[in-house]
Amino acid sequence: MQKLKGLVMVFILVTLCAGVALAQDASALFEQGKKQYDAEQYEAAISTFNQYLVKVPNESSAYYNIGLSYYNLNRNEEAVAAFRNAIRYKPAYAEANYWLGNALYELKKYDDAVAAYREAVRLRPNYPEAYIYMGNSLDYLEKYNEAIAAYMKAVEIDPSNASAYSEIGVAHGRQDNHKAAIAAFEKSISLDPKNGETYYKVALQYKAVNRMDDAIKALREAVRLKPDHKKAWVELGNRLNDNKSFPDAIVAFSQAIRLDSSNDEAFIGLGDSYYNDGKYADSVQYYKKASEISPSRITAKLYLGDAYLNSNQSQLALSSYQAASALDPKNAPAYYGIGLAYIKLKNTAMARAQYDKLVPLDKATADKLLVKITPQQ
Repeated sequence: MQKLKGLVMVFILVTLCAGVALAQDASALFEQGKKQYDAEQYEAAISTFNQYLVKVPNESSAYYNIGLSYYNLNRNEEAVAAFRNAIRYKPAYAEANYWLGNALYELKKYDDAVAAYREAVRLRPNYPEAYIYMGNSLDYLEKYNEAIAAYMKAVEIDPSNASAYSEIGVAHGRQDNHKAAIAAFEKSISLDPKNGETYYKVALQYKAVNRMDDAIKALREAVRLKPDHKKAWVELGNRLNDNKSFPDAIVAFSQAIRLDSSNDEAFIGLGDSYYNDGKYADSVQYYKKASEISPSRITAKLYLGDAYLNSNQSQLALSSYQAASALDPKNAPAYYGIGLAYIKLKNTAMARAQYDKLVPLDKATADKLLVKITPQQ
């Protein structure tokens, strides 16, 4: 018995030593995974944390880190599974619920994301980021008042949170509550005056209430702070066109095109700058380029037709308007343009045929065409 007892003691001692070695090995793996994650070696981190889980099954922190790695790799289905496992083994895990919400948000599963964020703020009431993303999810669900309430909760927790005020502005803007949207964006700018995106957003609201000078000023600040903001350059060009500041508009659209040579909006705007300045022949090349970039874009073809027509290229105008009508057989401006082209080509019968097509589509436009046809008869 004494000998047997000694064997058992040896066995226990070996087991304890193995357990210590196993724990040390597991700890080393966990630290290695964290270092790989910090170094943005996400695939390696996933592999390392999975090795850790072999030694320490059901460890929520390992699943959480795997989830973050998948999230950073934009593999959100796998991230969701990992975060759900983290929560399974540690139900009161606010961070895991928050990131679960983010992964679901990226997958556009907004209802599920809202549920995850609600759990995150239940577990950690002072969690402004979770409230903001909850609001974003509710915004996509078109539950704007609920979204604003979530953003306001974030503001209560952190009154200096510029992002929360910006999102409040977005939600108000979606409801065409422009005054409230402007107030929220201006508050956000006062807290973070170096965020070019917020200047762009408030400019859209200024435009909506016809505060064009303020819109231009905000857009200039947007592109100063964020020179690669393509949409802001195009919007600035459009507002300058409205202001008849055509040379400045040309500069803005040209900058947008420099950033993205396939930006059909910028080419249309550039065409407008020349066209509205009475330089019809110069506008042709830009409308033509926009039409080449987006062959199914009717506006580009209509504007190209107008440019051809006003630069006395009536046959080319006719072809462009016909291309627009082929894309949309119920497009009244296309038939109106075809009619004008036929008038210039002195084909009154075909111009009259366009009037007949226009009558059921848009009687007012048809009557405008008829006035132009009648003197030809």
